[in-house]
Amino acid sequence: MTNLLDVFGFLSVLLRGLTLSFQSLLIGGIAFRVLVRTRVQTEPRFQLLPPMIALIRAAALALAATQLASVSMSSAILMDTTAFRLSDIAGANFFIAGVVSAVCALLLIRAVTPDRDSSTISTLLVLAILLCSVVTSHAWARVDHRVLSAGFTLIHYLATGIWIGALPFLLVALRHSENVSLSSAIARAFSSMAASSVVVVLVAGAGLTFFYMDSPKALYGTSWGAMLGAKIWLVAGILCIGGLNFSIVRKLGTGSGRAIPWLRWLVEAEIGIGFTAILAAASLGSQPPAIDLPNGRVTPQDLVQRFTPRFPRLRTPALRELSKSDEQVLKQEAENQKTAPAYIPGAPALQPGSPEDIAWSEYNHHWAGILVLCVGLLAFASQSGKAEWARHWPLLFFGLAVFLFIRADAENWPLGPNGFWESLRVADVLQHRFFTLLVLGFAILEWRVTNGRNASWWAPYVFPAVCALGGAVLLTHSHSVTNVKEATLIDLSHIPIAVLAVFAGWARWLEMRAHPTSIKLFSWIWPLCFVAIGTSLMLYREA
Repeated sequence: MTNLLDVFGFLSVLLRGLTLSFQSLLIGGIAFRVLVRTRVQTEPRFQLLPPMIALIRAAALALAATQLASVSMSSAILMDTTAFRLSDIAGANFFIAGVVSAVCALLLIRAVTPDRDSSTISTLLVLAILLCSVVTSHAWARVDHRVLSAGFTLIHYLATGIWIGALPFLLVALRHSENVSLSSAIARAFSSMAASSVVVVLVAGAGLTFFYMDSPKALYGTSWGAMLGAKIWLVAGILCIGGLNFSIVRKLGTGSGRAIPWLRWLVEAEIGIGFTAILAAASLGSQPPAIDLPNGRVTPQDLVQRFTPRFPRLRTPALRELSKSDEQVLKQEAENQKTAPAYIPGAPALQPGSPEDIAWSEYNHHWAGILVLCVGLLAFASQSGKAEWARHWPLLFFGLAVFLFIRADAENWPLGPNGFWESLRVADVLQHRFFTLLVLGFAILEWRVTNGRNASWWAPYVFPAVCALGGAVLLTHSHSVTNVKEATLIDLSHIPIAVLAVFAGWARWLEMRAHPTSIKLFSWIWPLCFVAIGTSLMLYREA
């Protein structure tokens, strides 16, 4: 079990992200149901209740499963690494909160029915779930200003649910409404509710930032600040799409029939970026707040030294020149002492990276950047219609997948001594393998799509979905418990790439949804994002 702690640390962020996502869905579902009952008078509005109830129940069941999985995983780790028994752990904050949240979610499945108004009971159960989430947050763990910061957290979660969590229910309503008048009434009512929630989210978020960040310099000086910056960019993207939605809603009833489909497509993208922002919030919660880490921060001089553009490294050191990985060192020490290897997540490296190790990593990033840059440029050429051969740009991703699989982790199979399955116990390696499979899958499918060889309705959406998913997962990629300067610098390199990948994915999604209309805005956004990603990788440095 101790050998898997690093992977569990990565999974804990994902489980926390899922918890916040399903919690937001429940809040949004209850709020949207009340909105339809009280603000929408256009008939037949009650036909929308069954699909809404089904989505609420699915979210409740998923939340219960996620909470039980999280509690079980954390309890297993504690019992395996300490002398605690289950009876000792059962009194812990996380255990009680997780179990209560799961029970309330299961009760909600039965409480929410389409044939009677259960708003009061449903609201009380969702409020209990919300409180359980607050008591496992940074705010509740603080000694100073606990009540005030917990209050801001509660309001922030609630407003996020009413805004982001209600978006899937808006999409369900738009898809199931039978006429334009009903769709227009629902969209207008939701627009007012969402606008108010956005203001509350921003105010509560600003309040939490005041408590957790002591200086604007923490935005680039700590990993917490870097992740906060990612969340701000994602929220800005959501607000841009929300602004487009608002302009469409104002014109409903006077425009053409194309307005409602465009509204649905934009809501899809808003949902995707919105729940990515929630995952970023979960990743932010895995970091020590910036105010608690006054030492070891990145300085402006560090930024200048690290990010000053230099020519990419195009020559690689020999494999035999690389240092042994920490896992190899621990394994060898354990064999010599005849004990089990011990690993502490977030601990500093056992030995500093040699110049050859740094050169190996930079070489990998730079060649990956060259390939991604070529993808963006060829996609631009293909969009122009003047370079027919450029439509084969997805094949570059196939080469990128092979390159990453072989070189991403030199200490693991097929180059290093660690076997394939053994290497998957390390979180970074597991994520690298995951990204490799994603790249390989959409390279093949997207090439078939761009060359008209795949008639499946879902095939055009694989590439944008993988881009968006890959960017979201990359937000959980590298976090240091000790928040050392080097880890922060690496985060500052990776986080912009993750955000650009999310934006590229959803821009491509909107291009596919709007095809074959004459609107070309989104078809130029995602290649530009790939050019920016490739350029960032080519400028990547570790020293």
